[in-house]
Amino acid sequence: MKPLVLAALLCVFGASSAHAAESKIFLSGHSFVDGAFPQTEPTKELQAVGIINQIRQPLFWSPFAFSYTWHARGLISLGATVIGTTYITDYMGGEFSIHVDTLPSNHDYGVYPTSATVPSTFTDGHGVYLEGFFESCTVTYNTATGSGSYAAEVTFTGGNAYPALQDPTGWALGATITGFSPAGYCGEINGAMFVEGPLDQEEASWGDIKALYR
Repeated sequence: MKPLVLAALLCVFGASSAHAAESKIFLSGHSFVDGAFPQTEPTKELQAVGIINQIRQPLFWSPFAFSYTWHARGLISLGATVIGTTYITDYMGGEFSIHVDTLPSNHDYGVYPTSATVPSTFTDGHGVYLEGFFESCTVTYNTATGSGSYAAEVTFTGGNAYPALQDPTGWALGATITGFSPAGYCGEINGAMFVEGPLDQEEASWGDIKALYR
C-alpha cells in the first residue's frame, strides 16, 4: 500500500466511517540524507528522528511520566524521478522504532547529523515502545514550494506495546515536509501513523490537530 498523504491525513483527521483508518500515533521531527536532497542518488540512506506528540488508546500513553522519541533509519534510495520541480523518490528497506525514557527528555537535534546527539539521544531510552520495518516508503518534494510529503507503510515486530496491537501489519505513515529544520537536515516532519480498523466516532478540529505540533 502506498497511500497518498493528502488522502491519508483526511482519513486520519476527518473520517467518520466505522471502518476507516484509525489514527493512533502522532509524530514530528526532522529528516536527513547521506548526500543531496531532494535529488537523492541511488544507494543513499534516509534517516529521521523526532518526538511522539500523542498516542491514542488502546495503546498506552503517559506523557507526564515519560518521553517518547522515534528513529527511522536504513531507508535506501532507489533514485529520484523528476517531474518539473517535483522529486519523487522510492526507498527500500528501513527500520522504525519508538523509544521510551524518563522525563525530562534529553533529545537534541543538534546540527549536521549524524552527530554526537543524533540519533543517540533519540534512542537511549530505557525501553523500546514499538519497533518494526518499512514495507514501503515514498518521499515527494517540490523545490518550488519547499514542501513535500512522506507516504510509507510499517509492520511492527516487537516492543513493550506490541501485545496491545490489534494488528501489527499495514500501519500507514503519512507526513508533511516543510523547509524549517536545523542546519544539515532536509525537512521538518509532521504526521501520523494509523491502521485500518474500527474507528471511534471522534472528531478533531484543525485547531486541535495543529496544537499537537506546537
